[in-house]
Amino acid sequence: MRVRVLSLNTGLLKFIGRSVPTPFVPERASALPGQLRDLKCDIVLLQEIYGYANRRRLAESLQDVFPSAIYPRKKRNFGFENGLMVLSRYPASGDLELFRDAPLHEALFDSKGMLITRHQLSSQTVLTVVNFHTTAGGMFAHPEDARTDEIRSRQVRQVLDRIRGLSSPVIVAGDLNAGPGVSETNFRQILDAGFVSVHDLFHPASPDVTWDPINPLNSEGPHKACPPQRIDHIFIRAEDYRDNRIKPLSSVICLKEPAVQIKGEEAVTVSDHFGICVEIDVSSASPSDGADGTA
Repeated sequence: MRVRVLSLNTGLLKFIGRSVPTPFVPERASALPGQLRDLKCDIVLLQEIYGYANRRRLAESLQDVFPSAIYPRKKRNFGFENGLMVLSRYPASGDLELFRDAPLHEALFDSKGMLITRHQLSSQTVLTVVNFHTTAGGMFAHPEDARTDEIRSRQVRQVLDRIRGLSSPVIVAGDLNAGPGVSETNFRQILDAGFVSVHDLFHPASPDVTWDPINPLNSEGPHKACPPQRIDHIFIRAEDYRDNRIKPLSSVICLKEPAVQIKGEEAVTVSDHFGICVEIDVSSASPSDGADGTA
């Protein structure tokens, strides 16, 4: 069965009435449903869609396309609820797990973690998807600082430990805040654990990025001095790839066009990140299970 999966950090956070750190939250939030409709995906993984009301409105506006919307409410200490959300064309359920490790101010005021969802693609095929968002160092540390890398490494380890008990086929995706050339040890940590980056299968050594400091949404932000980088990823298990449980068909970086109109300003992209969209063919059985594909 062919399935299109999108991962996007939406950058939708308001604090004391202000859009921080990414501007124009109301305008971009209003444009998001139309942007998602146009992509014609089957499963949408979102990060940083803060505010229960924002998540509920998005789910309601897209209910005809994505009858399943998963966004459990959970937070730590005094801060924001977790900003993870999954939309699906298929019957789906899920649960949320917060990271045990975080920079100090994120431990107090943010609630990053992973959202594990199960999608009933057919009567015989269930696809498990892990949507995560790891730290970028918070407000005070550089995203590639050694301390940030170590915290992120422990968060990735928690994701990998959680995945170990999941049945195939499995997708792991989200905003890693690491990738080729930026905090690469964290990126390689996932690859070395037996996962394959779908985008790198089709575009090896590609200069494609999912976050760019020249984007007007980022040009005045806290990370404006960081280099362009591909930090949003969709991974599949190497064993699922080898056994044809998941056959990657394509991978593209999307939502790069400034399509959101801002009064008195130039149009902007729907988020400070670009999206990554893959098409895969998912099977419940591997060729070794039997000549006719049955157990």
